[in-house]
Amino acid sequence: MTHDTKTPFFWKGKVFDFRSEEAPLPNGRRATIEVVRHPGSSAIVPVQGDQSVILLKQYRPAIRRFIWEIPAGTMHEGEDPLDCAKRELQEETGFVARCFEKVGELLTAPGYSDERIHLFLATDLIPSEQKLDEDECLEIHSFSFEEVMGMINRGEIQDAMSMVALQMAHSRLRENSFMQRGERKTTPLSVKRLNRILSMLLSDWKDLSDEGRDFPIRWNIMHMYSSSQLAKVLALSRGLNPELAGMAAALHDIGVVATGRDEGHAQVAEKYVDDFIEAYHAKAGIKLTPITGQERDQIVKAVAQHSQKEIDSGDPFVELLKDADSLDRYLHGIKMEAAHLERFDKVIRELGIGIK
Repeated sequence: MTHDTKTPFFWKGKVFDFRSEEAPLPNGRRATIEVVRHPGSSAIVPVQGDQSVILLKQYRPAIRRFIWEIPAGTMHEGEDPLDCAKRELQEETGFVARCFEKVGELLTAPGYSDERIHLFLATDLIPSEQKLDEDECLEIHSFSFEEVMGMINRGEIQDAMSMVALQMAHSRLRENSFMQRGERKTTPLSVKRLNRILSMLLSDWKDLSDEGRDFPIRWNIMHMYSSSQLAKVLALSRGLNPELAGMAAALHDIGVVATGRDEGHAQVAEKYVDDFIEAYHAKAGIKLTPITGQERDQIVKAVAQHSQKEIDSGDPFVELLKDADSLDRYLHGIKMEAAHLERFDKVIRELGIGIK
């Protein structure tokens, strides 16, 4: 695009120019406009191997405070947008990336500026050397995409460029994941351990009496089965281990069954989970893979915290169990508190399901 360079500068800066120009209009007339001419920028959404996103908490002197942003910077004269993205990623985060994928472009303020931001998704990150400018004050943090979307919805991320880029990158990653799944032959899930656990729980619980219990045993059995299936679906969607998610969901109300009480059941569940895992190992023998210590810790943590629906633990596995429990309760027609409903709404949107 060519611009009228004969018109006077109001101001010429290091990064952009502010000038008055004569601009032709589609109706044949001409107008005098005041416009910011900008060389363009590149912005990057860096995604690590565990699918966490790198965000910057950067101080912006113009508004006198820190804000959450993705790495970004202005293109040098004649610089290619991709080269700018590679340079800015290393300078601001100390990472280089083996893979860059352009996800879109953004016009920041076309009413008075021609700045165009090129948006990139960067993956396969390698630690390198950070090279901050003297006037850059920032911190580097990592969040899951689920946490990032929550930050956008709560207004904690207010930078428009970052909001658009994060949502476009998230969408592109999901598209890539679905395409990769479509290119390979679908194989059955390996859930033999989960199936044995469900069988054992049914055998242990089916003859228990309802007397003195907050919930009838049949409800606990239904909830155990259906929530374990929903947890597997969410795990597949979020790139987590579906069998382990199903195992945690199957055991998440074991405290209710053991004590007969709903109140405080999550806090006392660890002992009952450990007793059950011990029984599982005794019955499984060498026929089934044991539950490892690390898997046991993940299950116990998720079970112990699953009732805290109003709290974001920051642990994707714990949050998955909370979401699966909320979704299952809704589908069973159980009266739900606000925190359950908020999680249900979030999961429905995540899965792309519209309720009429």
